[in-house]
Amino acid sequence: MINHITSITLMFTLMISLPGFTQKAIQPGEAYNTRFSGVKKDSEKGKNIIDIDGKVGSIIDLRYPKVPPNGLHWINEPQRLSITAKDAGQVFGIAIDDNDPANIYLTATSKFGLHRNDDNSDWMKGMWGKHGGPGTVYRLQAKNNYQPEVFTEIKLDERSNTGAALGNIAYDVKNKQLFVSDLETGMIHRIDAETGELLDHYDHGKDGRSEFLDKPTGEFLKLAEIVFNPSSKANIRNCRAKFDVTPECWNLASAGRRVWGLGVYTDPNGATRLYYSVWTGGNDDQNSIWSIGIDQNGEFDFNDVHREFILPIKHLNNNLAISDIAFSDKGEMLVVENGELRNLRVMSVNCCKFRLTF
Repeated sequence: MINHITSITLMFTLMISLPGFTQKAIQPGEAYNTRFSGVKKDSEKGKNIIDIDGKVGSIIDLRYPKVPPNGLHWINEPQRLSITAKDAGQVFGIAIDDNDPANIYLTATSKFGLHRNDDNSDWMKGMWGKHGGPGTVYRLQAKNNYQPEVFTEIKLDERSNTGAALGNIAYDVKNKQLFVSDLETGMIHRIDAETGELLDHYDHGKDGRSEFLDKPTGEFLKLAEIVFNPSSKANIRNCRAKFDVTPECWNLASAGRRVWGLGVYTDPNGATRLYYSVWTGGNDDQNSIWSIGIDQNGEFDFNDVHREFILPIKHLNNNLAISDIAFSDKGEMLVVENGELRNLRVMSVNCCKFRLTF
C-alpha cells in the first residue's frame, strides 16, 4: 500500500493487532496508517500552510475490499479514530504492542519535510504535536479513543533532536520494550514500553561497523567507524539555501550510520534479534540490512552484530531508503523502500495530496 505525495512516493506502516480487544479498540484485521496532513490556504496571507486539522493517522480496516490487490485507487477505505496534525504533528513510524487492549506508538518525522514559518523564527504549526518536537514518541491508548499523548522524548545523553527527527519504531513482544531509530544521531534507542524510560542505545556507526559477521560470506569483517558529532545541529539560521527545501541542512546522520527501518524477530528457539536498515549515500555501497542480538536480559549484545545482506538494487545517489522491516509468522522478512526526504514547500494545496492504493 502506497501513499502518493505529488512526486514523492512513500509507504505507510501497517501492523496487525491481536484478538481480544474491546469494541472500540483496534481489531484483528485492522491496521494503523500514517500520512502527511496536507496543506491549506492561509486566508490572511494567501500562502499555503500545514492543515492542522488534516488527518495524520487512523485505524483502517484491511478486511475490505474483499478482492485481491489490483493497484487501483482505494477511494472509500473504511477509517476510524483519526488523529490530526494539531495534536500529533507529522508522524511516520508505527508500533503496536500486545497489551489488551493494544497501545499504538507513533514517531515524529521529517519524512514529509521540515516546515518553518514565514520569518523562520519557529516551526510551522502542525509540524510537531502538542508539547512535542522532532524527538517525540506518542502513545495512543484505547481508553482515550487512540488520541495522542507524549510518551517519551528520544535524547542522546540529554541532547535533544534538533530537526532530522526519528525514523521508525518496533515492539519487542518477548521483552516488552520498544526500539526507535534516530535519523539525526544514527542511534537506535531501547525504551521501556510501559514507562517510556530510555534504557540504553546502540551506535551502529561505531559499535556495529567495528566488527561484524558478514552473513553472505561467513567472514568477520571491519569497516571504518563513522561517528556522530554531538555538537552538530540542524542549520536553521545559516543554511546555504532555504532551510525548508534543503535536507543537507537538517543534520541527518552521515551515510553509513543513518538507520531507519526496524524489525524484531524471535525465532522458534527463543533467540531474539533486532533487524535494521542502513541508508547509504553517494558512491557508498548499496543500502543494507543488519541485525544485532538481544540477550536474555533484553539488552543489546554488542558482540553479536550481523550484516545480513546488501540490497541488490542501487538507486541513483542512493537517495532511497529502507524505512520498514516486518516479519511474517513464518519468519519471512519484508522490506519497504521509501522515497527520498524532501520538502515541496507546500507550494500548492494539492502538493502532498494523500492517496491510498490497494
